[in-house]
Amino acid sequence: MKKVAIITLNGYFNHGNRLQNYALQQAIESLGFSVETLIVRNETPQQSVGESEGQKSAQISVNINLVKSLRIWLWKIRNRRNLANLNNERTALFKKFTSDFIHESSITVSEKSIDETYCANFDFFVTGSDQVWNPMYSGGSGLYFLYFVPPHKRIAYAPSFGVSRIPDPLQKNYRRWISEIEHISVRENDGARICKELTGKDVPVVLDPTMLLSADDWQKIIYKQMPVQQGILLTYFLGEVSVEYRKIIQNFANLRNLKIVNLSDIKDKKAYVSGPSQFVGLIRDAQLFCTDSFHGTVFSIIFHTPFVVFKRSAIHGSSMFSRLETLLKTFDLEHRVFENLDIEDVFHVDFGHVDDILAIQKKASYQFLAESLGIEEN
Repeated sequence: MKKVAIITLNGYFNHGNRLQNYALQQAIESLGFSVETLIVRNETPQQSVGESEGQKSAQISVNINLVKSLRIWLWKIRNRRNLANLNNERTALFKKFTSDFIHESSITVSEKSIDETYCANFDFFVTGSDQVWNPMYSGGSGLYFLYFVPPHKRIAYAPSFGVSRIPDPLQKNYRRWISEIEHISVRENDGARICKELTGKDVPVVLDPTMLLSADDWQKIIYKQMPVQQGILLTYFLGEVSVEYRKIIQNFANLRNLKIVNLSDIKDKKAYVSGPSQFVGLIRDAQLFCTDSFHGTVFSIIFHTPFVVFKRSAIHGSSMFSRLETLLKTFDLEHRVFENLDIEDVFHVDFGHVDDILAIQKKASYQFLAESLGIEEN
């Protein structure tokens, strides 16, 4: 059996990251391959200028998301011990999910350490999905462009740049690395535009791997002991939630007398301590889901859960909305963005057309993956 290695962002803290890793693994395995995910160890990158920008942007993002106000910051200082315990519990759930469902390799790769003998054991390397090409997260590392393996083994499946423009100091490397990938796709329209501007290549936009699996497939990773949640309005925000948005969400909850459950708010302790399986289960069960998250929106579509998308503030001048914009446009659901929403329809979403679109998009995405892996069309 031929072997495939996945290179993606590693970690035990982001629900979407773990879920897309699992989904890509399952999709490739369904095509008849053995799959492992390699662990990328971050080190001081080669491009110091670009990394400086990346680190600055990432730090700004962290500050915006974790220190929303002086009051919250002081609360965290006073509750340091409890917060540490909560984070440890949450991390344990992520590690359990990874251990149960993702085939992580014991081998690590880094800019300074690549086991060429080990790499030779794989027939293909797939980079993606998630924001592996976002300079804020990767620091402009070439590892996520697979420069360390022969070109014919390189596949990019639905990577996201996560930004609307690549910083000038990184453009030369990005241009070279993208040009050298033999089989390349991206996750959103902005990504296709960036590839075209940098390399002249027209690259296809494919589904995020989480959408390659069905609702029934996702049911399998929801732990059986997890009870069905009834009467909840679920929220999951990666960016800042304004006072205005909080009031709007509370008004939505009042319309149906729903309990608000805040997945990303550490003050909502029971919800905060949730891993990827709980994340999927809660979205499945919610009567309404309010979010600025790409993967949160994906699972709302998969499970036909009514949802409202709130736009996240731009970070360092770069829009964070392109991937959501592409997703919503693909499924003709742009009206679920709060600014476009008819409030009378907040709990009513016509998903009747979604599954037909999903079937067409899934076929095209699997076809790209199969052809890239050398499988002849059947």
